[in-house]
Amino acid sequence: MANRRAAKKTTRKKRPAKLSEEELIQLVRRKAQRYVSLPNVTSVGVGDRLRAGERTDELTIQFTVRKKLSPELLAMNSVLALPKVIVADDGREVPVDVVERSYRPSYQILQEPALPGFAPQGLTNNQMRRTRLATILPGISVGHSEAETGTFGAVVYDALNGTPYILSNWHVLQGVSGKVGDVVTQPGLHDDGNVSANVVGQVVRSHIGLAGDCAIATISGRALDPRILELNVVPKRIGIAKKGDKVVKSGRTSGVTFGIVSRVGVVFSMDYGAGEVQVGGFEIEPNPAKPPPEGEVSDIGDSGSIWLVDTNGPDKDVVLGLLFGGETDPNPAAEHAIACNIHSVVQKLQISFKRPA
Repeated sequence: MANRRAAKKTTRKKRPAKLSEEELIQLVRRKAQRYVSLPNVTSVGVGDRLRAGERTDELTIQFTVRKKLSPELLAMNSVLALPKVIVADDGREVPVDVVERSYRPSYQILQEPALPGFAPQGLTNNQMRRTRLATILPGISVGHSEAETGTFGAVVYDALNGTPYILSNWHVLQGVSGKVGDVVTQPGLHDDGNVSANVVGQVVRSHIGLAGDCAIATISGRALDPRILELNVVPKRIGIAKKGDKVVKSGRTSGVTFGIVSRVGVVFSMDYGAGEVQVGGFEIEPNPAKPPPEGEVSDIGDSGSIWLVDTNGPDKDVVLGLLFGGETDPNPAAEHAIACNIHSVVQKLQISFKRPA
C-alpha cells in the first residue's frame, strides 16, 4: 500500500543579507556621522570588530573615543551615549564597536635652531629628506614659511592649464594662521630656518573639511623630479581605498613604511588649534609582514605623504590617500595612520596626477 502520508515541509526563515562595505559607508554618512560632534568621539567609520585587541571578521560601524565611559558617567555629564546598533532604512541592524583612540595632525612646529647651508653631494636618503635640494622630489621636507613642517607628497598638475604643483596638507602648507598666497619653503622651517634661501613657492589652493586636509603650492627656482624618494614611482592614477588594501608611503620623518587599510568611510574629529574639524578618509595600520623599523607607520612630520598601492605590478602608480595624521597612543600595538580620500582631494583642489594635454 502506498504511503499517502504527506511529507511535512519545513521552511526556514532566511536571514537578511549583511550590508556590504559600500552600504555601510553610506549608512555612516546618513545616520552615524552626527555622533562625531559628541565631545568624547574622535571618529566613526567601517571596520572589523576588535576583541581583546584582536581583529575579527565581523564588519561593524566602529566608533573611536578618547576614553570609554560608563553609562553613569555619561549621564552625570549629560553626554549622549553611543547606540548599540545602527538601523538601516530596510530595518537591518548593524552592530556598533567602540575603541579607545585619539588622533593628531602629523606636522612639526619649529623647536630647534636653524640648520645652516645648502646640501653637499653624497647625502643619504634620510639627509635628503630634510635638506635644501636644487632638484626637489616627493618625500622630502616642506612647509609654511612661518610654522609647520611636513612632507611634499607628490607632483600634481592643474586640471585646466597643466601647471605643476606641490601637493601636501592644508595644515602643512597653510595652517590656521595662514592664507592662500603665503610663502612655502623647502625644507620646512623645522629643518632649516633660512627662509629667504629656501622659498620654493606659494600656496595656490587649499581645503580643510570632509573632503580632506589638502593644499597645493607653486614651484619656482628649483628643478623638479616627480619620482617619489626611495620608491622611485611616479604617481599617475587614483583609486578608492578598500578595507584590506596594502599600501606604502614615503615620508619626511619615518621614510618608507608599509600598511594595510583597516577602516574605511571614516569621519575623523581633529583639533588643529582652533577647534574641532571633521575630516573624511580612511585608517591604516602597520603591515605585519613588513613592520616599520622604528615601530611607527607614520610619525610627526610625515603629514602630506601619499599612500600608494603596495605592489610590484602595474598598479604601483595608483594613489589611494593623502596622509594627514596618526594616533596619539604611545603603545606600539595601537599604531595607526589616517589619510584623506585622494579622489575627494583631486576634485576639491582641481588637480590631476597626469599633466593635461
